[in-house]
Amino acid sequence: MAYSLRATGLAAIATSVVALDDDGVTVRDFASAIRTANMTVHPNVLKGASTWKGTSRGYFQTMMTGAYSHEGIAFAAGFEIPHLNGYVDPGTSLFVASAGSGPRGGNGAMAGPYQMPTGTLRIAYGSHDGISPIPSDTTTKFSMGMNFVYGSTWTAFFGLESGSLAADGTGTDGGYGFADKIARIGGDPGQGTAPGRYHLFATFPRPLTLAEQQSLHNDWFGTLFVQPAPTLRGNANLDNMTASGIVGGSSGKLTTPVLKNNAGTILANVTGVVVNVYHPLTGVLIVRKIGLTSNASGVVVIQDSLITPTLSYAVEIDLSATVQGRRLPILVGT
Repeated sequence: MAYSLRATGLAAIATSVVALDDDGVTVRDFASAIRTANMTVHPNVLKGASTWKGTSRGYFQTMMTGAYSHEGIAFAAGFEIPHLNGYVDPGTSLFVASAGSGPRGGNGAMAGPYQMPTGTLRIAYGSHDGISPIPSDTTTKFSMGMNFVYGSTWTAFFGLESGSLAADGTGTDGGYGFADKIARIGGDPGQGTAPGRYHLFATFPRPLTLAEQQSLHNDWFGTLFVQPAPTLRGNANLDNMTASGIVGGSSGKLTTPVLKNNAGTILANVTGVVVNVYHPLTGVLIVRKIGLTSNASGVVVIQDSLITPTLSYAVEIDLSATVQGRRLPILVGT
């Protein structure tokens, strides 16, 4: 089940939230589907998992073949992460949760946003403008943040995953980054690179308070993402009937009317029920469920992730080898 952002709090204002999806394979910007579609993940980027505050979380790992190579995430022109518009923005902020960073190559020293001659903002890994050096042993986990106010100040934040995050130096902005965008994560071709394992790379359209940065450090996933419902694999007991297969928290369900035989007897507690669910117009089979059981009222509940609430379905039920299948009235998913 794909992750999704919360509709409130910091998630609701984020301008980018780049992370590894629930499948452990796909890197997305959860704040922008169109940016995800125009994002290139270098084929050498690795995916893995590490614990953050005791919970396993996925990460994507930017790599370095040569000191001036870029083997990370790149955004196509016109789809870069909007970082700062000096005309209107109250400022901007960045938060990164890392499962480890490697030694930099070339001019890959800056981990926070920095301005290139083209005026395009790029993100590298290695160290930042704050006080504390970024670990480069590839295994030490940490988070870092940066606040920028155009023509005014910047503030750095840093903290090891094993502890808390704190302010880590301030300085004068000096008027750079007037209308910059983030074009890459993990370095810049010809400029430098620094490999790192990213749990999260997120930006916001205003400076964050220390408490907000700390909330991300403590639980960036819980702060930004909706926790997926657990998935049950195998046999699961649901409302007095047994459904085999995978039952996800977002599954839709169909509820049959009371089933009776031709003598009017309620068919209660019938085991081994087979259900075929079809598209009501095309007749295409949507899903086939086996091993279901009617409940004490003679009702069968069919639940599956392929059933969409509010849509209508044609349903065929086969109660046993001796009782022939029957087509029910059109049912609506709930």
